[in-house]
Amino acid sequence: MIAAMSVGFTSCNKDNKEPAPDIPGPDAIMGKWWRNTPLQERYDFELQTDGTFSCVTVNVNLNGIYRITEIEETTLYIDDLDKVYDATLFKMLASGSNDFDQLWVYYYFSETVVSFGTTYYIRRNPSICVHLYSNNELAQNLGGFGRDTYSM
Repeated sequence: MIAAMSVGFTSCNKDNKEPAPDIPGPDAIMGKWWRNTPLQERYDFELQTDGTFSCVTVNVNLNGIYRITEIEETTLYIDDLDKVYDATLFKMLASGSNDFDQLWVYYYFSETVVSFGTTYYIRRNPSICVHLYSNNELAQNLGGFGRDTYSM
């Protein structure tokens, strides 16, 4: 009887379908994100809960207003790293520039190999990749940002 009880159960809805995966909510992407470049330049991207955003890089200084319109699970391909990540895409309408009308923020976990002596670990870091769209066409890829000040 104990062996029968240890078998585990999965919950299903009334249609006997598997439960939907947990999709991160907007809180996952709120706050300040950073990227440091090899030239010691620091890029900042920030989403505030009041519906404002800012981005400061060497070539870009953006401030505006956003509204999340869609959240979906997707796959993020990072060509220069030859990496594929499961991601949550936050599509947003945005104002503040004539160059774009949408922010697409991909939330994912990047992986970094960390070594301690002869032992290696994979550290999963919350990360975002930010794309600017104009009329549903990619206008600019701002690249990846992390929570850690030494990210990306």
